[in-house]
Amino acid sequence: MLKAVATSIAIVLILTPVVGAAGPELKTDEQKTLYALGLVIARNLASFNLTKADLEVVEAGITDGTLKAKPKADLETWGPKIQGLAAASRARSKRPRG
Repeated sequence: MLKAVATSIAIVLILTPVVGAAGPELKTDEQKTLYALGLVIARNLASFNLTKADLEVVEAGITDGTLKAKPKADLETWGPKIQGLAAASRARSKRPRG
């Protein structure tokens, strides 16, 4: 699962700069398929309940990983904490508000 989540996050971050805030006009079948890929990835990330600020941090990790930049956090140390983060996010989202 950790590998699937990491892959999903990586793809989202790679595609996010291309998409922008309003998103591109989807003219070709390839663009529509890539957009669908983004929707699938968003479903995979849903359990994290990411804010815009959270997504920016995830994007930085994807960018650094993709471009082979020096990581700002050790994957061996922090990678195993991803599932716990998702579980905590789910728990927070289920709490009654008030």
